[in-house]
Amino acid sequence: MKGIQLLTDKEHFMTRLEVFPSIRVSRANSLFIDANAIHKFNGFGVAITGSSCYNLSIMKNEERRTLLKKIYSEEGLGLNIGRLSVGASDYSAEIYSYDDVPFDTELKYFSIVRDQKYIIPMIKEILEINPELYLFASPWSPPGWMKTGGNMCGGYMREEFLDCYAEYIVKFIKAYAQNGIKISALTPQNEPNTEQAGFMTACIMISKAIKCGYSSFTGWNLMLNEMGGPNIGPFLCGGLVTRNNDTTDLSHSGQFIAFSHISPYINRNSKIYPVFGAEEYNICMSEYPTVNREIEGFCIDNNDGKYVLVLINPNDKKRQVQFQLDESWLYAELTPESISTIIIEK
Repeated sequence: MKGIQLLTDKEHFMTRLEVFPSIRVSRANSLFIDANAIHKFNGFGVAITGSSCYNLSIMKNEERRTLLKKIYSEEGLGLNIGRLSVGASDYSAEIYSYDDVPFDTELKYFSIVRDQKYIIPMIKEILEINPELYLFASPWSPPGWMKTGGNMCGGYMREEFLDCYAEYIVKFIKAYAQNGIKISALTPQNEPNTEQAGFMTACIMISKAIKCGYSSFTGWNLMLNEMGGPNIGPFLCGGLVTRNNDTTDLSHSGQFIAFSHISPYINRNSKIYPVFGAEEYNICMSEYPTVNREIEGFCIDNNDGKYVLVLINPNDKKRQVQFQLDESWLYAELTPESISTIIIEK
């Protein structure tokens, strides 16, 4: 058996190292691969927010196309899931719903015209690169007139408008379909217990999620500027990609790095096996309790003649690890606070 390790830590990005067969090492962490596979992991994605679409729309066409291929094509990250907002979220360039005419219960003035300016065009460009992108949507707030306080920022849904709101959601799905965008699923509310004290539109990595059997993992904003915007809420977030307004330079977040280590190696037909660590012996008592932070990880089998292990070392010290595949032991070193993708040929 032979393999390579792609390692990223604070000082390295996708550094290529060789992985060697080994006899068992007495002080190394022994990792064991569960015999029971997790099936049907649908993939990774990010939220294609209004802010993300705005930032994409002001890029040069060729520059934007290159970036989107890097994120959504099979040659890049291969993201295959996207989350949309129904109307404005806190990461939109402006606050609006699809019907801001007070008490228009017949929804005569329903319109997605604001989305057609730059949101829908950007989504359609992404779909050109990955037509199989699975899109789901979440509302942050109903129109303000359906809520106590009469404002999208804060307040609670009024029960007398529930039927009207249901029709509002249906009209959104149909309107997007008419624009060539299929919404495959809908969550009833973003953060349903969050009111955010009226600051934003609201209404009352990664390994653990995969090992627990989650069917997908979706991060937050696809792209923001260097100030974390546009942002109509008080909270500062980063994007998968950051674009500097002044220099137009692009930089990538830790989430982008994490996706780079996992997403290209996993697909809807992958078998995923949780990886667990054994107890580490002969540890000095003075190192307790930091020594007990376990190595996280899982093993991917795509039936292509290779095993792919993703291993995360959350500790501030290097960890030696050893694991067994097909009755052979292999040895690798995980630098502090690192993520590694280890590819082993069967």
